[in-house]
Amino acid sequence: MEYNVLHFGADPDGINDSTNAFKQALLACDNKHNLYVPTGRYIIKDSLDVTCRVLRGDAPFVDSSSGGTTLYFSPTSPTDLMPCLRAGSGIIRDIMVWGATSYSLPNLANWIDKTLFDQDRYEMFVAGQVAIGVYGGATLTFENVRTRNIKVGLLLNNNVGHVTSRDCTWSGLAGVYVKTNNYDYTFERGNINGTFCGILIGTSGNSGLGGAFWNVHAGFSPYGIYQCIDDGGARIDPVGLTGSLDFLQFEVCGEAAIKLLNNATSNGLDINGFGFSWASHIQSGGTGWLFALPDTLKPLNEKQKYAAYLGKIGANVRIESYSAALKKSGAPGAIGSVYIHQLANSAILSGVNVSQATIANRIDEAYTTLDLKTVLDERQHRRNSPPGLNLLQNVNDPANWKVSGTGATIEVVSDLSTLPVPLSPAIKQTVGASPVVLKITPNGVDKPNLKIKFRGTSGSLDQGPVQLDTGRDVAYSIFIQGGLSNSSYSARISGGANGDEYLYPYAIGGAFSSWVQAVGRGQRTTDGQYIQFYIAELPATAPTYICGAMVTYDDVAPFSPGDKHYFEQGVLIGNELQADNYVGRVNGYDVPVVRSPRNIPYKVAIDDSGALISPLPFAGLAYDTFVRADASSLGSAPAGGSWTVSGAWAIVSNEAANTSDVDGNAATLALPGVDYAISCKVKGQLTGGVRMASLTFRRVNASNQFWLSIDATSIKLNRRVANTAATPQTYLFAFTNDTYYTLKVICKGRRIRVYVNNMIAIDHSVSDTEHAATGTGQNAGLYLLKSGSPTIAARWSNFIVEPNA
Repeated sequence: MEYNVLHFGADPDGINDSTNAFKQALLACDNKHNLYVPTGRYIIKDSLDVTCRVLRGDAPFVDSSSGGTTLYFSPTSPTDLMPCLRAGSGIIRDIMVWGATSYSLPNLANWIDKTLFDQDRYEMFVAGQVAIGVYGGATLTFENVRTRNIKVGLLLNNNVGHVTSRDCTWSGLAGVYVKTNNYDYTFERGNINGTFCGILIGTSGNSGLGGAFWNVHAGFSPYGIYQCIDDGGARIDPVGLTGSLDFLQFEVCGEAAIKLLNNATSNGLDINGFGFSWASHIQSGGTGWLFALPDTLKPLNEKQKYAAYLGKIGANVRIESYSAALKKSGAPGAIGSVYIHQLANSAILSGVNVSQATIANRIDEAYTTLDLKTVLDERQHRRNSPPGLNLLQNVNDPANWKVSGTGATIEVVSDLSTLPVPLSPAIKQTVGASPVVLKITPNGVDKPNLKIKFRGTSGSLDQGPVQLDTGRDVAYSIFIQGGLSNSSYSARISGGANGDEYLYPYAIGGAFSSWVQAVGRGQRTTDGQYIQFYIAELPATAPTYICGAMVTYDDVAPFSPGDKHYFEQGVLIGNELQADNYVGRVNGYDVPVVRSPRNIPYKVAIDDSGALISPLPFAGLAYDTFVRADASSLGSAPAGGSWTVSGAWAIVSNEAANTSDVDGNAATLALPGVDYAISCKVKGQLTGGVRMASLTFRRVNASNQFWLSIDATSIKLNRRVANTAATPQTYLFAFTNDTYYTLKVICKGRRIRVYVNNMIAIDHSVSDTEHAATGTGQNAGLYLLKSGSPTIAARWSNFIVEPNA
């Protein structure tokens, strides 16, 4: 349903105050309905909470005589960063927000204090308003929105990201202000520019700017991107840039395309080109494009020193030259193309004209933190040591670690570019270029302990020693980062028949500002019995990061997450590879297996003459890609038999769909056993109503089964026993509407593991009650989650069932 704001008394002629009419209309929408704002000029005197699903107007400037829909924001009681529209979740399109202040570049000193400008302080700006603000958990999409005569066009200050801008023109004193960086902002086409800068970023929240830009124009301003010190303060480790800048064009810049703080670090950054060009360095009285700062803020001999100031360039940075590269200005004070405060050797910088660049510090990628003796010892040890076998349970699986303290959590860091301190060269050499990093978040009160058991130990943590070789030392190594400036860590190994022997009870410091490798060598228990490896008294108020935990016989060895020799990449054999008792079992198969583009496994088989059997036989237990003509039923899977359904199901555009739209409807295949691994590609809607594709497994019937439920912030493992439902485990994960995710469930014996996009989310031990009800369940398949009034379809594709490894 769609309301019209005119029906609530709004004045499109811009004579009377329309604030209350908008508030009443938005209140009536109640997050359920749309609001239409016809062409006109509406006076708004207070912030409006956007509580409609879609707020739409008539496109601005659709012809030469029409300004479309314009909200004229002139608040009665203005405060700094007060928004005209306080956006909720949904869509805003075809709207212009026009402020009351015409910021002009020649008079920019009227709104910027030069002393504070020279200190990069946010306080340099005079107080002003915001056209649209995004806060808290709001996630939304903007389409064809424009802003003018305002301090900030778009304020991004939410804590979940998921904000998309398409074909918008954000302008003001600053076009966009990223106050909180959630690494998940997307801009497609359009323009971002400002009287001072296009994009303003700060040091508060996560700081910096992370996201994806595609074909966006960010020039025609003094600065394209400008970083200031806002209420986050002068941090020692602010984030600079991260993400993908794909044809983010910096045309006609007056002072610099990008100006980051010198100590801001950019990691995981991909820029395919700047599309860069200079404006005239003369602001007043010059010719051509005039976007340089006025002389009152920047004297002529200080203008256009560099085309960009990139701070610290860290790991995984690629700056290409597919569109115009950064270049030195012709201004009197010009120095070079770019200023880099610190550079890691791994960066690709073809887009910055390195011959014109100033690089203050260059950091080698190898052994920068080690003294010469340690370097030689480590090199000799690695040369003489075989690949390692980890005596601990799989250290890359967070389910194998236990964190003490109510509310304390452990999780895998999914995006390594978000680490507060980038991975050190020693980690990359020892553990790998893309290792698994675990983050431990305390509850803010208690100092948690972190523990993991040895392989083969019985019972719970702190119990059941494993017997190892009494004549060999046991060594450990782990990388730690985090805590507070005065934090120290203690990594130990406990053992002995009574659990009262402790190896390596030493304090470890210095992990606050850098990764520290803790190493223990040359000790063993008296009886060769070991229980667990643990780190004691982690900080109570700050997260800790760990990587590459390893316990081995004799001495520290090359990293392996488990009890197999581990190589992150392939092994090159110079002559001949030989192996005793070769079995060849890989990923659950005892024959070579290849996979199709849709991940379907096929056996590589030959006949007695050596000819390849064609077509290759299917290697798994069952599969259905649903790639076939649209139909009103699912019919039969190519492997696995006929689908058994509750409710109505169909094939729609090569995907499975539930057409009865009832929560709990299922479509299942009968499998040959109860141990299997199922995977499926799913999508649906999770906010503003739920209609989500999911999976059911170990299913006897609708009253006795396991299934997954998903909402916007988590995935849950649910079970039903004798028609009584419960949720044994929940894993926090940010899901997005209408986005494909790959779910995988491994059922083996009394253990169920759940993965999202190949990352483990849940590891559940099946209880006696659950096993009695579902242990014979050989049915698995598709499951619909439905509540509220969603508008997006749920879809399933590439359903595959395979044997366990």
